[in-house]
Amino acid sequence: MSYPVSTVSLPDLPHTDRPFLRSPQRSDGSFHNPWDTPPIVGPTDVLKWKLTQTNPFGADKRSRAPGPQYEALLKRAQKGLAAAKKDDDRAKYAEIQTELWETYAKLCPAACPPRVGDEAYRKQWVAWTVKSQTEQDFDEGCQATFAAQQQATAALQWDRSNPFEPKAELQSYRALLDAVMAHQQQVCDHLESTGLLAEHPDRPDPAMFRSIGTAAFVQGWLAYLPKSEHEATLKATGLDGEYIEPPEVELTDGTCPSCSAPMEVPADAKRVVCAYCGHGVAVQGGFLPCLGCGSTIEIPKEGSSYSCPHCELRVERIGLG
Repeated sequence: MSYPVSTVSLPDLPHTDRPFLRSPQRSDGSFHNPWDTPPIVGPTDVLKWKLTQTNPFGADKRSRAPGPQYEALLKRAQKGLAAAKKDDDRAKYAEIQTELWETYAKLCPAACPPRVGDEAYRKQWVAWTVKSQTEQDFDEGCQATFAAQQQATAALQWDRSNPFEPKAELQSYRALLDAVMAHQQQVCDHLESTGLLAEHPDRPDPAMFRSIGTAAFVQGWLAYLPKSEHEATLKATGLDGEYIEPPEVELTDGTCPSCSAPMEVPADAKRVVCAYCGHGVAVQGGFLPCLGCGSTIEIPKEGSSYSCPHCELRVERIGLG
């Protein structure tokens, strides 16, 4: 389930058909910031970078990214939201937010709580989210902690020594973590004091409410931290008991034949997908389902490439060593 914790406005997230394959590097050489939109603990949390995306072979076919229809609505709504806030018109502000959240829930069900497909639940969830959103946006304490969070986000620095695995500079990351934790605590305390937390349709207690928001942030950021920082982050957020080390897997270093990015191949794997360009490659001979048409094809052990006889999809063998 997903709980909105720290929201000022719905973010204008990038639209892509396969976000789990998106490279962190932009065409101009800079890097995407995994938290480059206002941090939200809510329906968009599952969009936070690669660790939260589904396996490409079992992907949820429902929409996760907002898309042009929602983005156009959000652009039109921004001026009305700003005017309503300036006039201290909470009713108008909530009216605009209701349209945004109702549209979001319909267009992006996979980015919302699992029960959002139930009409009665969706109405309750949207109504609560709008009330929570409006209450946060008009509260001076929440505004102050959110401003500090935005400032910390803008100050983030990156280590680009490895273009395929950018890492956050630790001092700026820790400042962001402190700001995010402070904002989440402020929001949770405020919603609890106003009685709104008790009205949530899923009835989370304060500890659960905070931990879900914290877990969303941590899950999205671990991939962009050096391993030496993982344990410190988990302890600082109280999540050290929630994560376990996976068993060791024998890996072989390889190179993607499409984009030349480094690729680690598990022992006995039959096919892998490049995390940087999305190219699927066969790594040993055998019978495999075709990624194009789904038919079973036999991949010869010799040769560097093979084409499906049914749809002519080309499969390339990865280069190892």
